[in-house]
Amino acid sequence: MRLAHLLMERMTDVAAVKLLQLREELFVNSASSSLAADLRRIANHFDPPPPDKVGSEYVAQKLGCTTTWIAELVRREEIPKSCIVPGTGNGKPWKFFRDRIDKWIESR
Repeated sequence: MRLAHLLMERMTDVAAVKLLQLREELFVNSASSSLAADLRRIANHFDPPPPDKVGSEYVAQKLGCTTTWIAELVRREEIPKSCIVPGTGNGKPWKFFRDRIDKWIESR
């Protein structure tokens, strides 16, 4: 049973690598057929793109602090409003635009 499990893991890893290679080839050739779209969708399943919105945990990990401190930084307006997803906070979890918060963290 353990051997079968290891073989399945290996097969999955090999398939993921092959799909990623195919995805790269498709981007280079910029094929726009439905087959290319299907392969891109399958490849994204094995290696999904990073989310464009992140939570307080992500920011806290990047800054090496707690999520409570992140909420405090938001309340003090030390984190720019342009980084904050509208409609979050104030009783709901804070969400941030990943690219903007990363740029802000780098500029600190």
